[in-house]
Amino acid sequence: MRLRRLTAVGATLLLTSLTSLGVLVGASPASADGYCPRTLSGWQIAKPEVAGQTSPFHPLAADGRPDLGSEIIVYGRPSAGSSQLLVQFRNTQANGKSNVVGRVGRSDNSSDLGQTGTIGLAPNGAWCSSVVHGTYIWSSLSYQAGGVSYGAVVSGHVTFTYH
Repeated sequence: MRLRRLTAVGATLLLTSLTSLGVLVGASPASADGYCPRTLSGWQIAKPEVAGQTSPFHPLAADGRPDLGSEIIVYGRPSAGSSQLLVQFRNTQANGKSNVVGRVGRSDNSSDLGQTGTIGLAPNGAWCSSVVHGTYIWSSLSYQAGGVSYGAVVSGHVTFTYH
């Protein structure tokens, strides 16, 4: 009887955990799994106020070397009364990326706008966060390629100067 009860509790906890994870991973304006097209109709590349960086952003190795195999792009569109933002992670070059972790949120170190363990297949793979209304967005992307760890955090208030 005790074993059966422990098994039922464990199964319930596992199901709850997987359901919660599915909600986080599934956040996307384009599809249930977060994949989106490289070109987003009606959106423009926005310029967040990030010192010394320009869009698209590329993850860096510890020695400052960029990996051009991926891009982080902040998109925006002004709308009546408020602005909308989203982050896109693009896989532009197949270079053996592994241990991919991407997160996007409304505040630093959050993932309320989505998180992913993949950014699609190169050269056209892309993953998009959920849409947020406002002028601030935070994102991070990290992975390993060729035995080197790469990462980037892109966040800031968007100035709505579009490219």
